Amino acid sequence: MSKYREIPLFQRLDLLFVLWCKSADSPAPYEDIAAEVSRRTGMALTADEVEDIRIGHRLPDPAVAIAIAEALGWDEPVYLSDEPAQYVEYFNNLETLLVQRDTKTVLVSRVRNS
Repeated sequence: MSKYREIPLFQRLDLLFVLWCKSADSPAPYEDIAAEVSRRTGMALTADEVEDIRIGHRLPDPAVAIAIAEALGWDEPVYLSDEPAQYVEYFNNLETLLVQRDTKTVLVSRVRNS
């Protein structure tokens, strides 16, 4: 039994979407991601299917998961591993960085507005 708790793939992909949306200051580009995934994998994918994958209503083929991550600018294959020992620390570090960045943004915003 692993000492690491399993993090569902959709949660890991969702965090990549959150990071992408925050850095691009844009909503999730489901249509663009679907087109890029289709181009990379040869599998037809719709924007609705990408959103379903993100929220966990649809389990992606491994090639699709990789293509989504790459389309979001992520090329860390360990992040999509089936082995929690491979990705848990990486995921937790990303979550921590996201929280730190958001906290800093809020604090800087408050200082600028005061």
